Amino acid sequence: MAVDYAGFIVSRLLNVLVNETIKLIEEGNTPEDIDKAMQLCAGHPMGPCKLMDLSGLDISLHGMETLERDLGPKYKPHPMLKKRVMAGLLGMKSGEGFYKY
Repeated sequence: MAVDYAGFIVSRLLNVLVNETIKLIEEGNTPEDIDKAMQLCAGHPMGPCKLMDLSGLDISLHGMETLERDLGPKYKPHPMLKKRVMAGLLGMKSGEGFYKY
């Protein structure tokens, strides 16, 4: 049985993946390459960039800020995520996130 705590299991794991994804983009990898790798090599139905665009980058940021507050600096959102949200690049709902819609 899963233990009830801030973020639950999936949210905590996904938020670590989100930060690593953004670090990979910062290092020069494309969202397309990251998503393709996660689909082909890890069996994910969609990559983390598409997932963030679908759910909303603002939602990802809010979740990470909550986890950082409750669980510590390990969940501190990457600065690039904050910049994208502040620029209105929220994903599908704004027409652009990591991809253009």
